[in-house]
Amino acid sequence: MIIKNKLMIIIKIISLCLLLCFSLTTFWYYIYRVKVDVDFCRQQLAKTDINKDFFDFIDQQAINATNPLLWETIEHRDEIFQFSITQKMRKDPVTYLGDVLKVISSSKYDENQKMSAIFPMKYLSVKHYLCVMDITNKAYEQGIINKRLLQEVISPDPYYGIISYFWWLPDWQERFKKHADQLYSQKYIQFILAGGQFELFPLKA
Repeated sequence: MIIKNKLMIIIKIISLCLLLCFSLTTFWYYIYRVKVDVDFCRQQLAKTDINKDFFDFIDQQAINATNPLLWETIEHRDEIFQFSITQKMRKDPVTYLGDVLKVISSSKYDENQKMSAIFPMKYLSVKHYLCVMDITNKAYEQGIINKRLLQEVISPDPYYGIISYFWWLPDWQERFKKHADQLYSQKYIQFILAGGQFELFPLKA
């Protein structure tokens, strides 16, 4: 009986060790894939082929356009998805990634246009969203975007975008911390880095 109990304990320990090894291997493989995809995403900015329907939409969202959707006044941000192009972006955001990066990194477009481009990108995979964060941080450093746009890209929000689920990822935390001190107190930054957004914006069941 004693031998049987010891054998069961050994089997459980071995099982736990195997599970731990598998989990760690999966985790580090995923982290590696994230870095590879960030390199891929950075190449999107150099793409010469563009989605004309996307840029037509962005032109229509300029502050001085005839009837733009003004982010300062809309009650619900999901109103952006009333357009066929933004519905396409939500379903397949990576197709428009290069175009959105061009808008973020160019002084040609105003804040309203940039917001219209950025919001649908919250449905990218985290591997691709990290690239949006890279370009946004760089654009902020160059004075191309303001603090409001920086906050929109790097911060968790109640709209259940991809970063609401990956706050623990080292690559996201690195990009979040880069200029977070210009937006938030150190106490709030640590709150977010510890997953505190779940207290602010509980995830949907």
